[in-house]
Amino acid sequence: MKILSPPDLHYPITVGELAKRRDDDVERSEQLFTYVYESTVEEGNKWGEKRDVIKKFVAPFTASVQGKIIKWFINQGSVIPRSG
Repeated sequence: MKILSPPDLHYPITVGELAKRRDDDVERSEQLFTYVYESTVEEGNKWGEKRDVIKKFVAPFTASVQGKIIKWFINQGSVIPRSG
């Protein structure tokens, strides 16, 4: 099973916990690992003042196909700068 990261993620992403191990079978849409990304969001306070803040978000990365983990090319903490 070879899975590439899609172009529609908020890059760069940092790999969190791997949910699967080598030789594990994987079903389509099953979680492979979690990742963390940063995004700018607008926050407001009770006085109506708004400001842009950079926040971190955790998201699951799921398998796009069914298969078997043969080898990981990432580790926890790996930074993936772009799709591919």
